[in-house]
Amino acid sequence: MALIAVPGILLGAAAASSALGFSLARTNPNLAAAIAPLHGPALGAKTELRVQTSRSVDEVDAIKQMAVETLRLAPLDFDAARSLGAIAIGQQKLPYATNIMRLVSKATLREPISHAWMLDQAYLAKDFNEVLRQSDIVIRQQSSMEAAAFPMLNSLVSDGRVLGSLADFLVKDPPWRASFLTHMGEKGQAPSNEFKLFKLLKNSKKPPTTAELRTWFLVHLADTPARKLTSQYLEVAPDGFSNAERFIRNGDFSGTRAAPPFDWSLYVQEGGFAEIDRSPTGDGKALYIEFDSREPITHAFQLLTLPPGRYLFTLRTYALTDLDRGQTGAAFICSNGRQSAPLQRFAFGGIVDQWARMQWEVTIPASCEGPRLQIDSQPATVADAEQLFIDDLQFERVRQP
Repeated sequence: MALIAVPGILLGAAAASSALGFSLARTNPNLAAAIAPLHGPALGAKTELRVQTSRSVDEVDAIKQMAVETLRLAPLDFDAARSLGAIAIGQQKLPYATNIMRLVSKATLREPISHAWMLDQAYLAKDFNEVLRQSDIVIRQQSSMEAAAFPMLNSLVSDGRVLGSLADFLVKDPPWRASFLTHMGEKGQAPSNEFKLFKLLKNSKKPPTTAELRTWFLVHLADTPARKLTSQYLEVAPDGFSNAERFIRNGDFSGTRAAPPFDWSLYVQEGGFAEIDRSPTGDGKALYIEFDSREPITHAFQLLTLPPGRYLFTLRTYALTDLDRGQTGAAFICSNGRQSAPLQRFAFGGIVDQWARMQWEVTIPASCEGPRLQIDSQPATVADAEQLFIDDLQFERVRQP
């Protein structure tokens, strides 16, 4: 009986050791490796810890030996294999390193460093379809990898040769699609190719949303003639302008499917505040404005689509403070790309705690392609704080006699 029991006890101890090594592998790699020195995951975790905490090139050989021993015990330990690749990179053995990283990345889609290396290699080799594939893999693993992958994707857009492949990828709606199109709007260097990408998406099963278009059109408001920008927007936007929106969008602040700059862009800054909020009388929504500054402040703006001519401009105000100093009002600016010039400005008035209707006549000259409406505050000689709501902004053509 004793002879039979001894092997059983030893086997039981070995099994317990292995189980304990597995359970401790990630939380305490050193202890796990001490308890289960022949347990692959435990040794792999210790190797990974050693890689992350090493501070000297003198440790490289020992780490390499640990990685090799880990792979002998656990051939599918991809972290250990990747560590060998990383060591080879550090030693400038790049072909050898790339072979290891290629093997690791082919074997698993969950090891981020090997895929990041393969992304870089694909970019250097101008293997653009592989750049797309590896970008998708690394971003899905870690959203922080967007900072490395998005500039590469922007370069593909600038190059233009794989716009179709990129559009096909984006039509699949990867989780990083909206973030990339926003990044392209901010950092893109090839507006014509970027617009082509939007057109490809518009003609796909997954057209661009207003949120995805927003940044690109706001950025290019500064360098594109307004008429061209409007035409481009209508070409790729998910919805055009309804008859009620042909001059202004969201004038009642109840919402629109248009994207800025053809909807309101609001600003919050020191001394000024603007937000679309519940109407003070409970009937729908309105734009709340707060001003308390000695400096001029823009609260909101929108690029209008008013053809040249005369218009009756109406709105309602609800004053929470006296508005007798003419500080807050509506300014019309002729905006054509980088060139802009003031047209007219009207100061808001009103009655405290009541809605008041106001109207003015506005003239848009034939030379103005892009009239812009700006809600702003210009401080009086001694600025007083102002708070108010505005609502129901409308334009009506004035018939010529």
